[in-house]
Amino acid sequence: MLTPSAAPAEQLPPPFWCVAPEVLLLLVQRASSVAHIELAEASENGKPKHGGVNDLRLGTMDRMLKCTTDSANALDCPGYFGHIELAQPVFHPGFIKTVLKILRSVCFSTSQLLLPRDDPRFLQIKRVKKPAQRLARLAHFSAGISMCKASGVYQPKISLQDGMKFVAEFKARKNEDGELEAMERKQELSAARGHEILKKISEEDCRVLGLDPRYARPDWMVL
Repeated sequence: MLTPSAAPAEQLPPPFWCVAPEVLLLLVQRASSVAHIELAEASENGKPKHGGVNDLRLGTMDRMLKCTTDSANALDCPGYFGHIELAQPVFHPGFIKTVLKILRSVCFSTSQLLLPRDDPRFLQIKRVKKPAQRLARLAHFSAGISMCKASGVYQPKISLQDGMKFVAEFKARKNEDGELEAMERKQELSAARGHEILKKISEEDCRVLGLDPRYARPDWMVL
């Protein structure tokens, strides 16, 4: 991951570089991967299984077998890359803290910025030239907002646990009868749900967050 640029977010050099998922897959398939690994089984009847992690297209460590990519033996074959396609989205460990700040800055329901544009603090943020500092300050100011002004939706407190696990915790609230609302107050925020939130962030809001959507959209930070 590159260090954020010192240039204003509205004028790029981009603050972050990411690769769109479809572009990354195309690059992997065309440039380096010789096999799509899609099976959990490594072998079958004592032999490497085609499509498994020991697929002979990747090379061989068995002196009795040859690599099916270059026909070389275990001593001469350099080994080759394969690739897997994830069945479910996962958070990219390199962007985990950035994603946390972004999720804390936008509405849990609509993905709009929580801090209203007419808030004096919003104007302060717009004057911050370093994108990383801008994002950090926006997340800090948004942390105390319990309801999105634009959508009227109550917001959870989003935290990071065990390094990679996002948790959304809602405050207990009472209904019109004075009874506590029946809801799951604490829930794990899956990568799929996180990706859904990040994907709905507008290009305009991306720039406020310190990202240039041409080079690094928030949803690209989820694999």
